[in-house]
Amino acid sequence: MASGPPADELERRLGGLSLAELGANENALGPSPRALTAIAQAALRGHRYPDAGGAHLKRRLAERLALSPAHVALGAGSNELIDLLAQVFVRPGDEVVTTDPTFIMYAMAIRKAGGARVAVPGADDGASHDLERMLAAIGPRTRMIIVCNPNNPTGAMIERPAFERFLERVPEHVVLVCDEAYCEYVEAPAYPRGTDYLALDRPLYLLRTFSKIHSLAGLRVGYALARPEWAGLLDRVRLPYNVSGVAQAAALAALDDADHVAASLELARTGRAALLRDLPALGIRAFPSHTNFVLADFGRDCRPDCAALEARGVRIRNLAGWGMDPRFARIGIGTAAEHARLIETLAGARAQGAA
Repeated sequence: MASGPPADELERRLGGLSLAELGANENALGPSPRALTAIAQAALRGHRYPDAGGAHLKRRLAERLALSPAHVALGAGSNELIDLLAQVFVRPGDEVVTTDPTFIMYAMAIRKAGGARVAVPGADDGASHDLERMLAAIGPRTRMIIVCNPNNPTGAMIERPAFERFLERVPEHVVLVCDEAYCEYVEAPAYPRGTDYLALDRPLYLLRTFSKIHSLAGLRVGYALARPEWAGLLDRVRLPYNVSGVAQAAALAALDDADHVAASLELARTGRAALLRDLPALGIRAFPSHTNFVLADFGRDCRPDCAALEARGVRIRNLAGWGMDPRFARIGIGTAAEHARLIETLAGARAQGAA
């Protein structure tokens, strides 16, 4: 989710300087050329309602994942799916266990449903899930437990052995949600793909999105994977036509563009390496990441640094609003030119602040 003024408004204030938007974990490459063509063609049918069931997109996703279309539920991005899960399962007074810090949308959806979030501090340096403590936090009022893997905003990953031990011990009456929004960026062999566990006889949902690797954040299309009897519950509570025809067409085209996915992976790979190299040279700790962003510890309240960056046309995300210490910020992977602007501008801001 973006923060601050809209990009075009900020660019107007900056006298037309292009904004380097590195605060929302977007894919700086932009959409696939195939998706852009599909968007233009679908727009010609903008006077028609979209397929309310998303049949073509569900079928294509199912084919890719060796599932049935009944395993797939569509949403206007992962955000809507998180909200739908809270609508289905969380009642006033119910508890939902998450790690802390993690994606802020969970707390918002839980609160909206009248539930209570049980936030479990991360392990070691705080970047990773402490699965043992999360299990210990499960009580008689626990209805759901959410694991974001890799985690936003830390970029940390749970490995397969630890995840499987955790999965075995989560009570079967507790709904397990695995948010895999960044799964396509993960190249580590030990990453536990959630689809390997969908055959288990338990309520398990996987959340994925076209906003990240496929760079369709502005079109709002995501999907949940679950056993048919569980996936169908989300269709019961969503509004009709929740994913537009343009979004469905773009997602279908994006799925077929392997070259764009490969280029996006390479951008993330090289961009992470550049941030892990250049931020420490400025006295900023950069955490290893399996995503298209890194968590940065400025060692001091970084809100002045963020404001100085934004005043110069570079936007990153200070995490004080997520309940974290204000010395932390999340920095997305940009193009090589955007990275150079970030480092140059940040070096100047840090030097000015020190002076």
